[in-house]
Amino acid sequence: MFMKLHKKSSKLLILLFIFTFLFSNYMLPNASYANESAEIDFPDLSPEHWSYPYVQYMVEQEIISGYSDGTFRPNDGFSRSAFAKLLALSFDLPEYTGNELPYSDLPSSHWAYNYIMSAKKYLTAFEKSDGTQVFLPNDIAVREDVAVAMVKAMVDEGLDLSSADLSILDSYEDGNEISPNLKSYVALAIEYNVVKGANNLFRPQDPLTRAEACTLFARFLMDIKGTYEDDDLIKVPGDSDNNYTDDQGNNVIISSGEKAFADQVVNFSVGSGSNTMDNPDDSLGEPNYSRNPWAGFVSLGDKGQLTVEFTEVYIVDGPGADIHVFEVGPQVEGTKLEVSSDNSNWIEVGNISGGTASVDLNGYIGSTDQISYVRLTDLSNGGSTTPGADIDAVAGINTVTKTTSISTEEKDYTDDQGNSITVSSGVKSFADYVVDFNVGTGSNTMDNPNDSLGEPNYSRDPWAGFVSLGDDGELTLEFKQVYIVDGPGADIHVFEVGPQVEGTKLEVSSDNSNWIEVGNISGGTASVDLNGFISSTDKISYVRLTDLSNGGSTTPGADIDAVAGINTILK
Repeated sequence: MFMKLHKKSSKLLILLFIFTFLFSNYMLPNASYANESAEIDFPDLSPEHWSYPYVQYMVEQEIISGYSDGTFRPNDGFSRSAFAKLLALSFDLPEYTGNELPYSDLPSSHWAYNYIMSAKKYLTAFEKSDGTQVFLPNDIAVREDVAVAMVKAMVDEGLDLSSADLSILDSYEDGNEISPNLKSYVALAIEYNVVKGANNLFRPQDPLTRAEACTLFARFLMDIKGTYEDDDLIKVPGDSDNNYTDDQGNNVIISSGEKAFADQVVNFSVGSGSNTMDNPDDSLGEPNYSRNPWAGFVSLGDKGQLTVEFTEVYIVDGPGADIHVFEVGPQVEGTKLEVSSDNSNWIEVGNISGGTASVDLNGYIGSTDQISYVRLTDLSNGGSTTPGADIDAVAGINTVTKTTSISTEEKDYTDDQGNSITVSSGVKSFADYVVDFNVGTGSNTMDNPNDSLGEPNYSRDPWAGFVSLGDDGELTLEFKQVYIVDGPGADIHVFEVGPQVEGTKLEVSSDNSNWIEVGNISGGTASVDLNGFISSTDKISYVRLTDLSNGGSTTPGADIDAVAGINTILK
């Protein structure tokens, strides 16, 4: 037998269960599992990535690993060979011991030969024009491959393949992209409500990525082992029955229900020609417009612009479309759509018009970016009773719930100036990674930036445990375990060595790219309040310190022992 990972279950129940996850659910495992597990370290997979805990689990189970260069490549396609291996291992299929060679491109020496042969009856294959059978082991597995495997298991349990109603595929705009010989399998998968598309698309040829594959199998194995619970921290379409229909008749599945809708107006510049439907608050919350009387939507007016905020969720780049604009009318009026994480740096992601009201953020934002703001600008030419785009609601399809509660693992410290400081996350509250260090002039041997990491621990006899920036030196630190947030009172404290705090400029950033100067620390002041500099939903991971002193010291420049987030939330 292959390595056993769990008690054996019927093939039908296994596949019904696992496909529900592939096509419906991506959520984080519970906090206790994440906290007890060792971190994995792939430079291209941050802890904020939606698949991180699942990759972590699968690596720990030694089912999957990274590449020889140390990367994981979460967005790379998952090969058909690798998919066969995961089927065989995770489902505990009997190990193949024969020597058949049914596929011309699969020699017995192929690394996945036994796995493919073990799972052969559930996998798709291909026939060349000369009648030769091929498996294409190095090709990427796609959604229809996975759907076929599920239905083949159902056929094993007595399902009649000939009972498939192919007309069910007509409701999908891309139904013609399903391989003709596989349409019966896909139709049955949809009919039995085990797998469905979203937003009128099935996406049969979409590749299965390494991140999706880990999520698929980790969710199944966690549930079998009892280590998985629904914390609902990350949601994508299908996590719950939150189906909405827009005015153009499109069915839209919204991952977080009512929380997924914009709920605050940031700015509204009404365009020309707008009538009385000019209250921007009518664009907030779930779609609720009515025609008799007209109510529940806002008309932007010609060239009008509306900026809305999502205070309960972040929009992220997930499978398929990520944002849907509910417009009133038989056609979506031309509207430019932009997104931002901070209401300052905007990314134009395209126009919606005609029958298109959904936007995919893939290629516009990174896999760890989190969007809080959407800006809509009317592109129409007037002539309507309600000029400009008529906005009923704006929804995030793929979302992450915002965590706003400040950690309470409090611990007290005293700095070298005698100030008492209480940090919310204890030892985790301190910067723990050096991003960059440009030592200034005049610095002596106390120039190791790593001495600024972790809890304050300097000593005078001998000198140790701190770094001297040097005159005009600059140090950039990262907080890998917590985000710094704007909470009550001061939010950051710099532990400097000496009776006085040497002049130091302090800046913060969420992405190590866009920096916000929040003030200088000097004299007896080593704490900074972020109120007025960042929003209530901003999360800071980086702090940059620049020396402002004039030299003359034994250890020139600011002497940094540690940097702490006072108000923090765990990552």
